[in-house]
Amino acid sequence: MKVVFCFVLFHLTSFQTEVEDWQLALRSDDFQTRETAEKKLTEWALAEQPRERADSLVQLFLQSEDPEEMRRLIQVLFNVHFEHIRDEIPQTGRGFIGISMVPLAPLRFAGRGLAPGQLPDRIDVHEGVLVDAVIPGTPAEKAGLRQNDMITHIDDESLKGEDPRTLLMKIVSDQVPGTQLKLTIKRGEELMDKEVKLMNAEAVPERRVNALVRVDEEKERELLKKDYLRWLLNKRETRSIR
Repeated sequence: MKVVFCFVLFHLTSFQTEVEDWQLALRSDDFQTRETAEKKLTEWALAEQPRERADSLVQLFLQSEDPEEMRRLIQVLFNVHFEHIRDEIPQTGRGFIGISMVPLAPLRFAGRGLAPGQLPDRIDVHEGVLVDAVIPGTPAEKAGLRQNDMITHIDDESLKGEDPRTLLMKIVSDQVPGTQLKLTIKRGEELMDKEVKLMNAEAVPERRVNALVRVDEEKERELLKKDYLRWLLNKRETRSIR
């Protein structure tokens, strides 16, 4: 038992010493030394117990006072920590569900969205928002929304009224990406609830042509990484205040 304990202690001490050496190398005047240290820290963090090791590197970043070391650690954290907490990152921007909506007067919009013959029978367009199309890769698709679904409530707030579309857009765009909402859906005669986690509206092109539009996944990741960096810097600032 003593032998095992000593081995583990030596193992941990050895790793700690390595990390300290690489951390010191991040401040080196030599560019190649800094590059190598950044690579070694990334490999170390990904080798085993990646979440725990990534969290320890976050602490190094929070404690660092060297600008070059901080810059390098941020790059390491993008590679080893970002994916672990991407669903927990407080996001900024406008929320987006991922649907196009049937206009209030669909008969005047033949050729745009649903044609008159496609409209379900006995639909009251003031009862809620009628889904024209679901954009692939969006929260609406992931939640299982379909064309002709009627969204009647958001978080139990009724959309019924003169302009349900505008009300839905206001409620959703007032929420930040990452917000969880409950949509009450009327599908035929059946009522059901669907949970959606809003995405960032900026990751979808402004010019939307129903289902032909695709989410820009690279832009979505880029926006989330900016929010991650903002989160890191905020943690550092909060820590310094304490």
